[in-house]
Amino acid sequence: MGLLELLKLPPAPIQPQKIMSITDSQGVEVGNNGARPIAVKAAETPDLRAWLDAKAKLLRDAYAKLAQHQPRLEAAIASASGDTKKTMELQKADVDKHIASIERQLVTLDADRKALDDPRTDAKAMNDILARSKSTDKVGTAVEVDRHDDPVEKKRTENRTTTTTTTLEDGKSTTRVKDRGRKRRSPSPPSEPAVQ
Repeated sequence: MGLLELLKLPPAPIQPQKIMSITDSQGVEVGNNGARPIAVKAAETPDLRAWLDAKAKLLRDAYAKLAQHQPRLEAAIASASGDTKKTMELQKADVDKHIASIERQLVTLDADRKALDDPRTDAKAMNDILARSKSTDKVGTAVEVDRHDDPVEKKRTENRTTTTTTTLEDGKSTTRVKDRGRKRRSPSPPSEPAVQ
């Protein structure tokens, strides 16, 4: 005879409720049978890496198209004369400006993509990347406090605190630094009576 029969309990064992861990991507559905976790649809946010890759592809295509026509334009300038040559040189200068602009943007995009992969990237750099991409994502304020406790940089007579606050507001990355350097008062030497 089992314990359940001795205590005259129902034959089906009682199962305890499962312990659920609720994360940001889950919610709870409560019903007659208890509560269960359910997936909550996350807000649709554009993937920054995908945006950077798409922009880099667009810029590389534009660069390839301009660079492809560059030798033909230079050959046409060499064979032209007079006003036509001056006009073509102005067009070449305009094309050179566009190519230089595309090269600068590609260098920036490559640096941004490397910064996304680097765990040492600070909050300001991340906010700068979001600001350049014109992201509408909500970003919290990052506050870093440095008390300069390292024996190499801390002086005995100085209590110094640097607070760096980084935010992304209205598409602009801002960083505010407050440096509070406070020297301790050293005891003054005993005063000597004036001699007359």
